[in-house]
Amino acid sequence: MTEIDLSGNDIVNLTLTSDEFVAISLLSFFNIDIPGNAEINCDTGEWQEAHNTHFCVVNTTTSTPTTESGGANSTNWAILVLVAALGGCLVGFLLFFLAMKLLRHQKDRRASKPEAESPVVGEIQTSRAAEHTLSQAFYESLHPTLNADLLNDPLIMSYRLKYKDLHVGRCISKGGFGLVYSGVYKHRRVAVKKIMREKCEKLAQIRMFVREITLMGSLKHERIVEFIGVAWDSLRNLSAVTEYMERGDLRDVLRALKNQGNSVDHSFTWQGRKLTIALHIAEGLAYMHSLNPKVIHRDLKSKNVLLNSEYAAKLSDFGVSRERLVAEDDVEPGPFMTPGVGTSFWIAPEVLLGKDYDERADIFSFGVVLSEIDTDDYPYWNSGSVQAQDNPNERRSHEQKILEKVALGSLRPTFYNDCPPGVLALAASCLEGRPENRPSASEVILTISELIREIQLNSREFPEPESDEIATDGFLSNTSSR
Repeated sequence: MTEIDLSGNDIVNLTLTSDEFVAISLLSFFNIDIPGNAEINCDTGEWQEAHNTHFCVVNTTTSTPTTESGGANSTNWAILVLVAALGGCLVGFLLFFLAMKLLRHQKDRRASKPEAESPVVGEIQTSRAAEHTLSQAFYESLHPTLNADLLNDPLIMSYRLKYKDLHVGRCISKGGFGLVYSGVYKHRRVAVKKIMREKCEKLAQIRMFVREITLMGSLKHERIVEFIGVAWDSLRNLSAVTEYMERGDLRDVLRALKNQGNSVDHSFTWQGRKLTIALHIAEGLAYMHSLNPKVIHRDLKSKNVLLNSEYAAKLSDFGVSRERLVAEDDVEPGPFMTPGVGTSFWIAPEVLLGKDYDERADIFSFGVVLSEIDTDDYPYWNSGSVQAQDNPNERRSHEQKILEKVALGSLRPTFYNDCPPGVLALAASCLEGRPENRPSASEVILTISELIREIQLNSREFPEPESDEIATDGFLSNTSSR
């Protein structure tokens, strides 16, 4: 069972046990009607939120309904008991299925194991035949140094959570080498990032993930996704636990607006939410660039900007972020080649050319994100420029041509012709070819704050541009009006 809809049942008692709350939190969909005049107290537990609904969670195995609500409480209690019973049956069936599968596997292994086979060879053959049964001790013996490093790292250990307290649900996002799941930790809904199964066998990938976790633990700001902790019972299950951002990433929100013609949220305009989101992104960058040594995100794009239920934006995914003073010995970029960092269409020209770069490379990426926010579309390769091409070779060739033009300064992302002039001017300065001509993140904050103040003082729309073509640092934006 992944979805439950209890709307229309006039439920007023929202008291749950810890197990019931975890089960509901891990559902992909849950809906319930709450009467506006309901007086609900939680003297016997504490309030917890899941699926935009507040529940009174008690630590007992069963909750006792109050007698004040009469028949409504009976109805509510019957429904909750039914939900718990169904969940219990499902868990029991899964446990029985896994137990039978393990018994069959052990029986087959005993029947097929050669008499002269060594214990080590037997373990290796078992891991190849059934990867999911690879023992924790055997796996960690492959990387004893890394396991010791984790246990000896004071920052990692200060953030370590008990893995048994972490409940992992469905996968909600997929990145270059990691998967992100919804989860629950001590009654709080969280996001859980893990390495892909096929990549967690590689020591370099695990070390990269550990570096990301260490960096996440050192960043503390309201515009950075909150790092809650790290949990593992084996290196294969190494998990970074962060706050759960209800609306997902900015890319998906913009795509929904594009597909539905902005009918999803009429307030999602530059005069509405868009400038505030841009401000939040700049605030996150300003914080990272103010650290000593400075931290460069290196992969800023709408996919790595997450939104909570109130549309507050926070930066995430620091897998390729690096302190400015760290030498990148393993990077050997060539002309027009992406030097292993960031996503190609958001990368600054100096990085594409293999030159030395600093935090101002993030500012160029921010200018590209402004284009995404304005057009609700991908930069360069958007629905208005190139139609989908099924041939992978043609797609790679076209992408290469785009990157060459960006590196040489002859191409910049487009904006709509009704984009506010102040936003367009800011984007043009961020997309300057020479890094020294770009504003700092702090200067971007001042510019956006002034634009927001102008809107607050004058609620009328920005004036329409005189031409259908808008110059951006010598380049023309020919995207049609929305």
